[in-house]
Amino acid sequence: MLYYNEKMKKDTVVKKKLLLLGSAASIYTKDYIDYVLFDRYQIGIANTDSSHVSVEYQDFYDSKGIKIYNIAGNATHHNKIIRKLNLYLGRLLAFFLAIGFYDVIHVHYVGSYSDLLCFLPSSKKLILSIYGSDLLRANKRRMNFMKRIYIRADKITVATDYLKQYFLQAYRNLKLEFKITEADLGDKNLDFASEINKQFTREQCKAECGVPIEKICVHIGYNGRSQQQHIEIIREMKKLPEKMKQQLYLIIPCGYSLTDHYCMQLEAELKNSDLEGKIDKTYYDGKALMIYRKTADYFINMQTTDVMSSSMIEYLSVGARMLQGGWLKYYELDNHIKVYKADRIADLKIEFVKMFEENYEYTKEEVEFASHYLLWDDRKEAWVKMMDNL
Repeated sequence: MLYYNEKMKKDTVVKKKLLLLGSAASIYTKDYIDYVLFDRYQIGIANTDSSHVSVEYQDFYDSKGIKIYNIAGNATHHNKIIRKLNLYLGRLLAFFLAIGFYDVIHVHYVGSYSDLLCFLPSSKKLILSIYGSDLLRANKRRMNFMKRIYIRADKITVATDYLKQYFLQAYRNLKLEFKITEADLGDKNLDFASEINKQFTREQCKAECGVPIEKICVHIGYNGRSQQQHIEIIREMKKLPEKMKQQLYLIIPCGYSLTDHYCMQLEAELKNSDLEGKIDKTYYDGKALMIYRKTADYFINMQTTDVMSSSMIEYLSVGARMLQGGWLKYYELDNHIKVYKADRIADLKIEFVKMFEENYEYTKEEVEFASHYLLWDDRKEAWVKMMDNL
């Protein structure tokens, strides 16, 4: 009877409620819920991303009983007043959701939507996960403003030791080191990297995905957001030597976060260039995604923000050589894998020609470093430990 009672008690434990403030369209959010949160909490997402959530992601959230609150509204509206109003209403909604229904609030990317959370009562647990650009690109005014929420936070996570040291130096007077946990998010797609590298050549991957095998394939960015700077990159690629351009085939991966308006702009830019290529709106996942990544001989990563991207690591894990914006600071990669850098978009032509002519092939050690860098098996423990000590 004692066994029965203990079993019943265990089975009827009510999970605490957790509100995740972040992008419902992000693989980071989806996988974090899948690998870390689902067995521990009842979950809601205050979606700060106005981009479309894919059918696959929506099906996943529905299957887990996860409620999504779209707080971003029309954050990309051309009217500045309407954009500001949307932001203000989004902040209020996030705050009232947090104070009214949830025990734990976990902020992924410490941006404007999280500003009011510094006023949460002490009974609510607040976790802040710094992605990178939310700290590194904040101006002095923003840094001072964010002091309140960092002081209020119960836990603060950073992905790398560099971010940790940067944060502690920037806020050295606040004595916040006891709150910080170094924890990075994983990427389940990397589970397939070693398998793909053993089973498929790059030519076989190109044939599988309908890419001309005789062409040198260049992937530009990894989603449909304008912050990937596709148009600016295409304009610079047009300046390459004619003989080189004839050898290239451009792919612009836009499987998610592509608006109709921006798609029209991209299509017009590519059509008016003398470069062969396509805008790919297909959504890939798992093994199919990694085969798709391996069609790339080169990958150009010049997004405006410096968040560590799992997509970037996926390309490196299958040997695609990367040309990166010099403003993107991925210090943890610099000592392990060769990356070409252009400090300005205007320097892209020079650096691409250099990369093309050197024709560097990644070593086995470099590829293995990338393919093991964001494995969830190596990342989960830090998150679970942090949650247990909340």
